[in-house]
Amino acid sequence: MTSPAALVVAFKGRVHCRRDVSGPLGLTLVGCSADRSETVWLAFHGEAPHDLPAVLESAAVQRLGTQEYSITTEDRRWTVVASRVHMHRDVSPAFYAAVPPRRVPLFKRVLWTVGLAVAASPLGRYWLNRVRGP
Repeated sequence: MTSPAALVVAFKGRVHCRRDVSGPLGLTLVGCSADRSETVWLAFHGEAPHDLPAVLESAAVQRLGTQEYSITTEDRRWTVVASRVHMHRDVSPAFYAAVPPRRVPLFKRVLWTVGLAVAASPLGRYWLNRVRGP
């Protein structure tokens, strides 16, 4: 009995295909996910298909079996045999939206404002050059 193909990730727009011939990762797909609009890196521990182009448009990756994956676009399909697959998502926009930035203390803001105003004036630059010395 064969199980139906499970969707691993669907990309929207351009998907960059990076081949690694010297390392353990044979293929890495980098693109924007269709569901969350975040950057996704999908790395395969296996050999990349020889006819896979450097850039794909709106690709989808499905798991066919224990070590078999399908990369599908509108007009083409490639099969990748990989012992392992790693997916990484860029969660920094969600993280920085959840964690508010720290407010700069008042003393530090005043110090930088005065220091930059002194450095911007001709008299202030003259004084800073005299203080610094030769």
